[in-house]
Amino acid sequence: MEFDKLLDSFERLCLKVLTDLLLLPGTIFTLFRNPELCYDLAEKEVNEDSELLNDDILSPVRFSIYTSVATSLIIYENNQADFPIAKLLGSLNFTEKAITIFFVNNMTAIIMSLIITLLNKERISGPGFKKYLFAFLYTSIYILLPVVLLFFGMAATGGSLNLNTIVFDDSNLSAIEVLSILIISLILFIVGFYKLIKANYHIIKESLISQRNLIAINILAIILEIGCIFFLQ
Repeated sequence: MEFDKLLDSFERLCLKVLTDLLLLPGTIFTLFRNPELCYDLAEKEVNEDSELLNDDILSPVRFSIYTSVATSLIIYENNQADFPIAKLLGSLNFTEKAITIFFVNNMTAIIMSLIITLLNKERISGPGFKKYLFAFLYTSIYILLPVVLLFFGMAATGGSLNLNTIVFDDSNLSAIEVLSILIISLILFIVGFYKLIKANYHIIKESLISQRNLIAINILAIILEIGCIFFLQ
């Protein structure tokens, strides 16, 4: 009887993960197509009874979990001893590493949501903080996607990228193939960075009651995002 319950639970888990993985590309495409949806989808998740799953969109938290998993794969593939995140993760067990990566990956979202909540003089336990956090959780994909595609593109073609030396080790790829992967990733990074700025501006503009600090907070959001990228790498 207990074994049947265990199998049923495992079956539901597998079905849920499979469904999420199928919805993930569509969610990414939707966010890249219109960065302003980061805020709109978060607002819908907080204010409406219906879940975003009914619209074939992953919820912000589930979306963030999968982006954190992708971040973890990159870190483990390039776990260089002199990078801050590698030193931090070295003494932790698997669960502690997963939780740490999740929070570091979403540190910008947490800090920006807290700042906006305090400026608006709202309660952290209220719906405002939750809405801002959900919106910023979506924005992590704009920088992460080009990096993920770069590393997984290299893995799929038999290469690996050493971030310390910026050279390709043990790779049978030609110079043209390597250059093509780098150019595509660079283009996606530029597009993603533009989408990130646009998404952040819309979120902050719609969230702040007073627009006096709009530009300064947008600059802070970009600085935090770049800082997290360097820390994770």
